[in-house]
Amino acid sequence: MVHFIASECVKHESAIFSHKIIIRRVVEYLELLYKARKMPFEMWRGDLAVAGKFGFFFKRQNAPTVKMVRWQSPKVGWFKLNCDGAAKGNPGQAGAGGVVRDSQGRLIFALYEYLGVKTNVFAELMAVVGGSRTWISERAATHMGGDRCDGSIANYSKWCWFMMFQQPLTRLRLLQQKMQSRFSHIYREGNKPADLLANMACNLQESGVLHRAQGKLAGLVWSDNQLPSFRFH
Repeated sequence: MVHFIASECVKHESAIFSHKIIIRRVVEYLELLYKARKMPFEMWRGDLAVAGKFGFFFKRQNAPTVKMVRWQSPKVGWFKLNCDGAAKGNPGQAGAGGVVRDSQGRLIFALYEYLGVKTNVFAELMAVVGGSRTWISERAATHMGGDRCDGSIANYSKWCWFMMFQQPLTRLRLLQQKMQSRFSHIYREGNKPADLLANMACNLQESGVLHRAQGKLAGLVWSDNQLPSFRFH
C-alpha cells in the first residue's frame, strides 16, 4: 500500500516526498477506510493498542459459544420418533423423514415420504403425522415418546396457518387419541438420521419404510448413540 501511494504521488503530483509524507498519506487512507466502515476488525487483530493510537476503535468480538447436542434415549417402555422435513425451494420438492428407536437406541423403523411441492413447514408437520401414523400401523397399543425437531409454525399468520395446516393437524389430533405421546425440540445436530431421510425423499421423490439401517443411515444412527455433536452460535 505504501508503494502504491508513493507511486501515485510521483505520477500525479511530480512531487518530492519524504517518509513523513508517505506516513501521512497512509494514515489518511486508513482514516477514510475507518470512517467508511470498510476496515475489518481482523485487520487489527492483536494490534488493537496500535489502532487506538490512530483513533481507530473496535468492539471486541465474542468467541462463538459451543453447545453440546446429544440424542437422548427414551424411558424404558417408551419409543422415540425423531423426525424432520425438507423442501428444496420452499415451496419446492418436499419430503419428510423419521426414525423410531427404543430405550436402548435400537432402530425399530425408519421412514421417508415424498410430499410433492410443499413448504418446509408443511413438511415438518407431515413428518410428525407420517411417523405417528406408521408407528400406530406397525405397533398398535404401544406407547411412544415423540421428538419433533426443527419445526416452527408460529411465524405464520393465524389465517394462513389454519388454511395450510388444517388437514395435517386434524390427522395428528386423531392419531394422538390412539397413543400416549409428548413432544419436544431437538437441534439439527442431534437429528441427522431424520434429516438424511427427509432429503432422500426429496431427491428420490419416493416413499418407503426401512426396518434395518444401512450405509450412511446406519452410521448416523450409531453415532447418535455413541457420540455427541456440537452446535456453534
